[in-house]
Amino acid sequence: MKHWRDSVVAAMAAGGLVLAPGAAVTAAPANPQQDAGDWSVPRTPWGDPDLQGLWSNMLEAQTPFERPDALAARG
Repeated sequence: MKHWRDSVVAAMAAGGLVLAPGAAVTAAPANPQQDAGDWSVPRTPWGDPDLQGLWSNMLEAQTPFERPDALAARG
């Protein structure tokens, strides 16, 4: 049983050595010198944030549009 455990530990260590350099490369920022100082949120003509785009409601099938009458008394 001890040999099996040693081989599993050795395999995990070898896998970690193989995968660690790839993780270090992907963790680096793509463009660290990007400056967002001039950027501002797009606004509609009346001043609200512009939320145009494609929005998914795939996981919202059971979200009610209005508050149920049974919960109306709760603030």
